[in-house]
Amino acid sequence: MIALIRILLLLLLLYIFQAASSTCSLQKAVLELPPGAKSLYTRYMEGKLQPPSEMDTDSPVFASIATFPNGVWVIGGVSKSGKKEYNSIFMWAFRPDGSQYPGYPIDVSDMEDFDVNSMSFELEGCSYELRVVEKASSLDLE
Repeated sequence: MIALIRILLLLLLLYIFQAASSTCSLQKAVLELPPGAKSLYTRYMEGKLQPPSEMDTDSPVFASIATFPNGVWVIGGVSKSGKKEYNSIFMWAFRPDGSQYPGYPIDVSDMEDFDVNSMSFELEGCSYELRVVEKASSLDLE
């Protein structure tokens, strides 16, 4: 009887370990942008185009959403800066329950344009790969 209990306990521990490790496999998602968005977003980032003056500083000018298989989601785009010389790229990460991860877990500080194809980051021990793609045409947006 004790041997059976030990085997069942071992199986339970093995199940728990597998479940915990499977939730942190590499998570992949696609951030889809409208046609021509990478160039347009870059022009806003470089200050060549300006958002409306009545828009609040730090407000998103453009944004797209990607959802990972484990429920984590990312909003990325360009936000209005307080400076006329440039606007800022942002990538905000959210838990499946909608609460935002603190700080800036997706480092975009070195990005001078929006011409990026993918980015990798980690959240709470899990690895994420975000592909950034433009739709081929406006007909594909539906």
